[in-house]
Amino acid sequence: MANKPHHRRPSQIAPSQEDGDDSSNTVKVAFKRPFNSVTVFTSSQEAGENCSKFVPMPSKCPCHGLTLFATSQETRDNPRNTVNVASKPSSFTSPCHRPSANPPSQETRDNPRNTVNVASKPSSFTSPCHRPSAIPQHKEVPHDPFLEKPWRNQHFNTFSIKDDLLKDIRNYESLTESVEQPRILLVGQIGAGKSSFFNSVNSVFRGHVMLQAATGYGETSVSKQYRIYTVHDGKGGRRLPYTLCDTMGLESSDDDEGIHVEDIISVIKGHVPDMYEFNPKAPITSYDKRYRKYPSLADKVHCVVFVVEADKISFVDQNLLKKFKTIKSEVNRMGIPQLVLITKIDEACQEVYKDLTKVYWSNYLHEKVIQLKQMLGMSVSAVSLVKNYSTETEIDLNVDILLLKALQQMLRAADACFDEMKLKGLTK
Repeated sequence: MANKPHHRRPSQIAPSQEDGDDSSNTVKVAFKRPFNSVTVFTSSQEAGENCSKFVPMPSKCPCHGLTLFATSQETRDNPRNTVNVASKPSSFTSPCHRPSANPPSQETRDNPRNTVNVASKPSSFTSPCHRPSAIPQHKEVPHDPFLEKPWRNQHFNTFSIKDDLLKDIRNYESLTESVEQPRILLVGQIGAGKSSFFNSVNSVFRGHVMLQAATGYGETSVSKQYRIYTVHDGKGGRRLPYTLCDTMGLESSDDDEGIHVEDIISVIKGHVPDMYEFNPKAPITSYDKRYRKYPSLADKVHCVVFVVEADKISFVDQNLLKKFKTIKSEVNRMGIPQLVLITKIDEACQEVYKDLTKVYWSNYLHEKVIQLKQMLGMSVSAVSLVKNYSTETEIDLNVDILLLKALQQMLRAADACFDEMKLKGLTK
């Protein structure tokens, strides 16, 4: 865990005391798991491995940072774990560049050496999510994992809710006769969960977990082809009124791993046929014999869904973000609605892992949604959160409700696409 007041004077963390004052300022930091030993580094100089070590720290350097490393070990007592960072006045001043690794060691009467006292006690406190807790100054209470009220109203644990969603999707009818099954295109990074979402939706209607689309984890995309998946209402049942389209994964780099943005645009415009195998070295062109030069409205995509992993939102590469925005800009020009699907929410937040119905109460996931909204410039109402089936063999009611709700939003977005096309005179 790190507590780095970057480019701040230590006085902003703990107000300085007058010289000679015996009191010290203390900042308490709570860890997300039990610790019984702490390693402290200041100014790139190791302080020690014992929790009672004293180390020199220049208090007046604006670039100075303090890093705490702790090792986890469960204890029987489990009282609250705290780290006390005590600062005494000092006249040491370092330049605004890298702090000196060897601050002066000689003490004087007026300016005693600055010290850091790290005291660690065993603790049973566990962070609600897989991330360090940002504890406000002088507050011993950890960051509340839940909001005061959910940011989206969604009922769970009721079969009637699932039945209503199933009925709404089964009875869906396109707003135009020329398109019987609107196409929903899933776009995202390698391993984001695009194919897993199709498998999960298919599982809901089959009544058990299905693995039709190839899925996997790794540095290269499992889906090499453009696939148009039709879902059937149960084994041997009728074809449902929508299709989910899966593509090769996007990559942040421009090497030979992911799909080209030009290929995704061609898919949206209907130029790419089903089962077309993408070439990472070059996008499809009109000279390709498989290229569909005159696509019908039914060949085109009617809703684009960006798929992002919940625990990777903070680490989206700028080059990948640029590709998202390029696609978004082109799709906006075509008048096609766009949504965002956040996957793996159970892996990102421990409270949601324990209870999926807390998804819209989770403070952490709400922060991620707001962050993604700012990154992509899309409204919160366009965002759906789901947990795909990955380790299960049987379906779960609450997992199904989130999946069906996301699919319902996609079909509603497709209706908005048809409304826009009607205004442009592009539908029959």
